[in-house]
Amino acid sequence: MVDSLEKSFCTGCYACFNICPKQCISMREDIEGFVYPTIDKEQCINCNMCKKVCPSLNKSEIHEKKDKPKIYAAWSLDEEVRLNSTSGGVFTELAKNIIEKGGYVVGAKYNKFHQIEHSIIDKVEDIQLLRQ
Repeated sequence: MVDSLEKSFCTGCYACFNICPKQCISMREDIEGFVYPTIDKEQCINCNMCKKVCPSLNKSEIHEKKDKPKIYAAWSLDEEVRLNSTSGGVFTELAKNIIEKGGYVVGAKYNKFHQIEHSIIDKVEDIQLLRQ
């Protein structure tokens, strides 16, 4: 069961919650707003599906060895964008390119209650909403 996972390693991804065939896993929020699984052990049938799907308990490994891994670095050439970004402005430049080609960009932003919510934008001037 995923209750063997140390709380600090849980990503709150809901994978265990979603896969449970008996729906005996609930996600509870702690005082800091992080969610963690809680298992109703009376209903649990010990199928271990939650354990099998947990990304923290099942780390994927890269078995391929490379002599020289490829590493990329990028930043915006626009100093104002760069100084107002945590990514060096890469997100802004990618988002601008997608929107200018008629696409949409999805990202997370803080609402007026300082909670994270997802937003879809299709205007270059709205990129700053997702850069907060």
